[in-house]
Amino acid sequence: MKSQRSNFLLSYFRKITQPPASILITGVRKWRRLQKHFTKLSHQHRVVASALFAIIELLAKDDQSVSRADTIDSLKSMGPALKLHEAARKEVEVMMSKEWQRASSARDALLASIFLLAWFEVVRDQIHDQKLFPGQLAEEIITSSGPWNRYSRQLLQWFNTLDSKASHLGGQHLLSQRALQVVSEHHTQINANDSSDEKPSDDERTNNPVFTPQDQNSSPSATDLSSGSPQSPTATSSLVPSTSNGLRSLRQMKTVLLNTVLQPALDWYQSTQAYCRHISSHDRHHRSRFTVKDEYEVVIACKQLELSLLHLWRQRPQIIRLSSTQLREIVCADVASRLEAIFSLYMASFWVLFVYLHRVVWWHLPHSETAGHALQETWRHLQRSFGEVVEGGGEKKVVHPALLWPLFMFGSECEDAERRKWAVEQLLALGNASAVVGYDEEGESLPPFRLSLGATRNAKRAAVLLEELIERQSARKCRVDDKELSMELFGCHFSI
Repeated sequence: MKSQRSNFLLSYFRKITQPPASILITGVRKWRRLQKHFTKLSHQHRVVASALFAIIELLAKDDQSVSRADTIDSLKSMGPALKLHEAARKEVEVMMSKEWQRASSARDALLASIFLLAWFEVVRDQIHDQKLFPGQLAEEIITSSGPWNRYSRQLLQWFNTLDSKASHLGGQHLLSQRALQVVSEHHTQINANDSSDEKPSDDERTNNPVFTPQDQNSSPSATDLSSGSPQSPTATSSLVPSTSNGLRSLRQMKTVLLNTVLQPALDWYQSTQAYCRHISSHDRHHRSRFTVKDEYEVVIACKQLELSLLHLWRQRPQIIRLSSTQLREIVCADVASRLEAIFSLYMASFWVLFVYLHRVVWWHLPHSETAGHALQETWRHLQRSFGEVVEGGGEKKVVHPALLWPLFMFGSECEDAERRKWAVEQLLALGNASAVVGYDEEGESLPPFRLSLGATRNAKRAAVLLEELIERQSARKCRVDDKELSMELFGCHFSI
């Protein structure tokens, strides 16, 4: 690739201030460090460079296509991105034909490449159910034995969200069950250094998802010590915990408190989101449906899913139940408000799963009592959830990008016309959001959330799709398949 084009793409990549698929609560600093990690790996490994430039080529394309003609034009211009994707896939195959498992740096590079190719699969428009993602190679890499560095562990955490998003609108699942089992063991950790100025080591390797004191006793490999001898301060400094907390402001201390309280709630939230894939595996695009035998199998399996979700609800951290008023009794006001807003995001994402379950399983039937209650709870929590407050016209709020899919599902099943209209307006607002590439570090209060480049891809097109879906379902008095409607309107289907 010409240096001028590669420089442009890297510059564009640095402007993306939200992580892929709008992963929640990972921190701006953590995403910035990972961007630097991708860039560094792209200079060291051609396979990472090809995969990285492929996804940036795709992201740099205008995502405002809201008509079939626009989408077809966009698909025709995908040549450069597809060529880079194919080059990356072939380079992964070549690299894996060698002794890659013995070199930790090679494993990390391969995992980074596979992650970028998974991101590409989720973001791209799909005309046919042709999966470009090399799932078999991904399984071999993800399930390989050996330690991962801190960045690779973060990528394994984020595979969960990418796999869930891939199934939206009837899309195919990314990972095999074996690979999914491995990544499901890696829950996102809100680390203390995401709120401080402490700089972590680039290569803290462990088989565990979190660094523990026991890891200090393990023997570093020759590869890990290539930059210094075992006796040198450079080689051992990363194994000695820092005694400085690195917290210089009231805001940083509040952020540490916020993150500490959020961790168990985030773990619970991530456990709930694994059910997106479980539910989608029973829709008409992932298995045969509408025979007596098929429907019996689906109902039996999904009633068990419903019971599992109710069991998960009983296991939720009890602090989620507290309102901001109650939380203010134990923490400062801005932390209490932020906790309630984030908890509401988690809760809306949980309750909409019952709505999704009903739409998939009982396609021809009206809402059950459970589905009706779930719609009410989803609405209530959407109103209180985390997002950006827009200036002008009162305290109007645009919800967080992590709620794109819950918004779409809520709008497709809600029976209240005003609430359906609100859902469409929210999707449009997310699609029209201005990019924010800066981050205010000043002040004592927690920083407000700001929508940013890369956070709301496909939002405008999802709004157009939802509006047409609502209109047709209202006219026909029955449900309309969103994937088939997307193919009719845009000539493709896409993730939300």
